[in-house]
Amino acid sequence: MAAHLGESHNPLGGLDQRCRMRARLQSGLVLRAEAVNGQIETAVGRSAARLALHVAAALDAGVGGPRPALALRQRRSVA
Repeated sequence: MAAHLGESHNPLGGLDQRCRMRARLQSGLVLRAEAVNGQIETAVGRSAARLALHVAAALDAGVGGPRPALALRQRRSVA
């Protein structure tokens, strides 16, 4: 996975923060996501969330390679 951060001037005279992320799956498929916002933390979070959705969709479609099994804890009943 790779992430690139940058700044650009917006038409209203302010600065926009840009985050571009890229992930390469085991199958070789490359997925990309980008977000632009006034705050760098928000741009990174949105880009990561979008990339996670793309990865999940690719794995659900069976094009990303084997999907890892998740170890789930069982809930305890509260008495």
